[in-house]
Amino acid sequence: MMRKVLMCCTVLVLLLTLSGLAHATVDLYVDSAPNVFGSPNWAPWWSQTKSDIVGGSMTNLRTATYPGTNIVDPYDFIVYSTGDLGKRLHFAYWLPGESISNLSTGLFEVKWSVDWDGETCTTDAGGNWIPDASNSGWVQPTRWEAYDDGTNAGVIGSMGFAYWASDNDALPNGTDGNPYNETNQADIDALRSATLASQTFIKGEVRYRTATTEEWQNTSLQVNVVPEPVSSALFLVGAATLGFRRFRKNIKG
Repeated sequence: MMRKVLMCCTVLVLLLTLSGLAHATVDLYVDSAPNVFGSPNWAPWWSQTKSDIVGGSMTNLRTATYPGTNIVDPYDFIVYSTGDLGKRLHFAYWLPGESISNLSTGLFEVKWSVDWDGETCTTDAGGNWIPDASNSGWVQPTRWEAYDDGTNAGVIGSMGFAYWASDNDALPNGTDGNPYNETNQADIDALRSATLASQTFIKGEVRYRTATTEEWQNTSLQVNVVPEPVSSALFLVGAATLGFRRFRKNIKG
């Protein structure tokens, strides 16, 4: 009788452990997406991305410059207020079997970090640049949703990163005091060149746990910025001194 009780207890503990592991599962992907702030192409991109992630057919950077790799061009994460509004890098996560109400109790957080001239930075909850550290930059998501296609249910969401090109990134400067309504290709190209000269990576991270008494489990995904040819990089070193804070219009969501 005692052996049966011990066996039942062992099975119960195993089932509880497996249940906890199931809820701790998270999938993380990255792609270059239409600008969520205004582009009519965002909604169909996000709808297809959710379906493919849940269905297991998602490919990283599939609509970026170098599909299926871990390499990005700055064009993949520069937005602007004119024309097609540009593109934003989105790290998308999927937690099957979870709910937002449960994760909101301190069980799931996200962050991104980037380097610039050898320094790695992230942002705090207020969007201010701060040095990156193991416990800095983490926030509870704001852009997540419950997902249920009749077969799979859970929580899916994304966090975005982009630089915002302005009218004054290349001459001539803006003419009306609004630094964003006259942005053209020369401005976008100038921002791309400065980024190539000073940045090497963008990293998206998520951390999760099944209870607030447990240790965080981290998952990360890094993409590398295409290096500029040496001759061009030397030519653009002056532009790089504009500094990291100049490109402060970044969105985490």
